Amino acid sequence: MVVALVILSTFLHLVNADEPVFDLPHRGCFYPDWAQYRPGLGKFTAKDVDPKLCTYIVVAFGKIVNNSLDTFELNDPATFATLGEYKNFRRT
Repeated sequence: MVVALVILSTFLHLVNADEPVFDLPHRGCFYPDWAQYRPGLGKFTAKDVDPKLCTYIVVAFGKIVNNSLDTFELNDPATFATLGEYKNFRRT
């Protein structure tokens, strides 16, 4: 009986939850770090990401080492820093 009440109260809480606190629509951009190695016009770096198109950016690839984020490529720290600066841009 207690379990049923907990499940019911959780369901009612979720159904009556407030609207999300983030703006819609969401547009995620996937940034693969290997695109920097493409030749010619196919080359794509972090500076080429248009922050006005994305509400968030997913970066490939990273790893967790000793309970913290780590990188694969030698220039990944600079790439992550560049992508991190986009949160300072105002989307229109």
